[in-house]
Amino acid sequence: SRPGGATMKPVDFYRLDGAKKQVEIGDVNIEKPMWAEHGGLDFNGRESWDQWEKFKGMDADAAKKAFCRVYAEAQANKKANFRMY
Repeated sequence: SRPGGATMKPVDFYRLDGAKKQVEIGDVNIEKPMWAEHGGLDFNGRESWDQWEKFKGMDADAAKKAFCRVYAEAQANKKANFRMY
């Protein structure tokens, strides 16, 4: 849990999102978010950005393989069910 009662999705959700963005867009092309629309810290945006940044420099084919690997790892972890998001 985060300050102010903010909740986060499982990290696998953000890892998959980062791999997907690397395939579709390429390297991170935006600044790391700081503030959410509601005025608090943007924990979801920041985590999403961090995970996308980890794929920096990876070409689309390698990012597709990384997406498949992350998906398989996430499926193996039944406790953190990212599919509900």
